[in-house]
Amino acid sequence: MTKRNILCLLLAAALLVQPISLRTWADEATEETQLLAKLIYVEARGESEDGQQAIAEVVLNRYTSGLFGKSLSAMIQDEDAFVPRKLLNAAKPTQAQYEAIDRALYGPYVLPKDVLFYGRVRTTDSEWGSIGGHIFCYPRGYLATETN
Repeated sequence: MTKRNILCLLLAAALLVQPISLRTWADEATEETQLLAKLIYVEARGESEDGQQAIAEVVLNRYTSGLFGKSLSAMIQDEDAFVPRKLLNAAKPTQAQYEAIDRALYGPYVLPKDVLFYGRVRTTDSEWGSIGGHIFCYPRGYLATETN
């Protein structure tokens, strides 16, 4: 499943009714989109556009990989993977977070699709690089298998 297909899953009803502006999209967004915007707000508000987009891309990369569950909501609310629910519940995302989601869906992309992890410190032995205050990583052992 591609990132573009995720848009269909998240916003199919709204898009079928009529073409909508980004602001309307934000107002009528599905629960998953709102939750993703809240996660980006908590994790990357104050970061550059690319930094916020990269957080969205990691979440969407995880979703499309099929390795992290079948629901964006369940994946985002997994406190072992992301932030505590109380921080998500208190988050007040702005248009910037919804625009980061839009760029993560349509591109141009800032990360390869195999980048599945981020943190303030390196999270695996296979680092892709950093954007702002986050380090982005491939799965453990990824670079070793790519060179063999």
